[in-house]
Amino acid sequence: HYLRGYIASLRSKLEDDPAKPRLLLTEWGVGYRLAALPAEVAEPDLARAAS
Repeated sequence: HYLRGYIASLRSKLEDDPAKPRLLLTEWGVGYRLAALPAEVAEPDLARAAS
């Protein structure tokens, strides 16, 4: 249960809506994974320059 609490804490800091995670995902039967960020979130200036 310690890990669930830690993940919930991370999600509250990282996610826009921790109840619907997009970055820190649960892989049932495996564990957790950090999803790749979309380009416009990772580097907003580069995404605008490419448009």
